[in-house]
Amino acid sequence: AILQVHAKAVKLEEDVNLRTLAARTPGMVGADLANVINEAALLAARKGHENVRMTDLEEAVDRVTGGLERKSRVLNNQEREITAYHEAGHAVVAECLEYADAVHRVSIIPRGVTSLGQTMYLPTGDRYLMATEELEDRLAVALGGRVAEELIFDEITTSAGQDFRRATQIAEHMVKDYGMSRLGLVAYGEQTSVTQQQMPGASFAYSDETSAEIDNEVRRIITENYDRVRSLLDKHRDGLRAIADALISSEHLTGDTVRQLIADPDGPVPEELMRSAEAAMVEADRAKNEDTADISSDDPPEEQASEPADDSVSTEELTDNTEQEESTE
Repeated sequence: AILQVHAKAVKLEEDVNLRTLAARTPGMVGADLANVINEAALLAARKGHENVRMTDLEEAVDRVTGGLERKSRVLNNQEREITAYHEAGHAVVAECLEYADAVHRVSIIPRGVTSLGQTMYLPTGDRYLMATEELEDRLAVALGGRVAEELIFDEITTSAGQDFRRATQIAEHMVKDYGMSRLGLVAYGEQTSVTQQQMPGASFAYSDETSAEIDNEVRRIITENYDRVRSLLDKHRDGLRAIADALISSEHLTGDTVRQLIADPDGPVPEELMRSAEAAMVEADRAKNEDTADISSDDPPEEQASEPADDSVSTEELTDNTEQEESTE
């Protein structure tokens, strides 16, 4: 409803689905949604669109949530391949687990300060309660990128730092707040800091032994889900490769294309990839024509180019030279 109010100020194409856009913007207040609509209108104007298209709105959400595209940040071929497999790992795990959110888009275009790629999900609706299985599936999705790198390259990189923080946060909440671990139905709250513990009369939230048990439970939950993700990605290795190859060639994929590649990695080329390849060919031809035009404009005029580099002397010069020789004699 809020999106409809803000969208009245712009002309929308018929393909615009505000429900899909609303699912991509959970937690945004009215000002954030207005910013998305305004950003989409600016993008449409820059691209020469008469009306705001769904692609403009999608890109506007990406800009607001993930930051601007960093076109100046050029990845080498190895980094590009690692990023593609990392995001493909997230996508495959999300699509194969029952309680994970569906994949909406996957991209390996750098955005913001540190992001080299993004996997965006489409929640089915606002959720206020979550079961243990749902939290574990979300944790597993966060681990999918690192596991994919290990399976394909047999090495690890620094790309999964934010994923690990997310996974650890989920596991800690399960253990300390929700009673979803072997420690029982106890809420442990926040441990006091070292500085607070040294103050006279300071109270301790729990003992050092309990703190160690919490750490062990958090580690156990993450490790068990890591093993689950590794087994799943090993089973869907062909789909993982197909998605990564498609990302390398086209830089971004829709959720429908991801699902098609997982279901049939060796099947027909998805329509999205065919359109992307055609667009790339058109762009390459346009660039080639521009280069040819630039080269032809730099050529000298035809008359100048046809003049021979002749050292011969003109008739007038010969006459002048002859007169000088006669006068000398």
